[in-house]
Amino acid sequence: MSRFSEIRLAVGTVNGEGWRLWRGATGPGRMRMRSKRLQVLVTDDMDHRVRRAANRARVSRGAWVRQAIRERLERESGPIPADPLAELRSLNGPTADICGMIGEIEAGRS
Repeated sequence: MSRFSEIRLAVGTVNGEGWRLWRGATGPGRMRMRSKRLQVLVTDDMDHRVRRAANRARVSRGAWVRQAIRERLERESGPIPADPLAELRSLNGPTADICGMIGEIEAGRS
């Protein structure tokens, strides 16, 4: 048994219409691309642990890994607000018409 779990990827090209043509383990096919595929090598032990965690959560391994990545990114950079404009309004910063602000800036330079 190898030290790393085997991960099979579909390999192909994107045609002009946004379809990815590929040849995978089950033969040729095509799928609409809306996301990126990420290949990560993991030890057999880590693969087993991820499988168990995903089974406990009753989700696929891919869904479990995406959630883990999302949670880590939010811990490091903070959550992405649902409504960024509402987040800006909540800061109660000074606001004005852009022409008025430019005029004030220009007047301050004189």
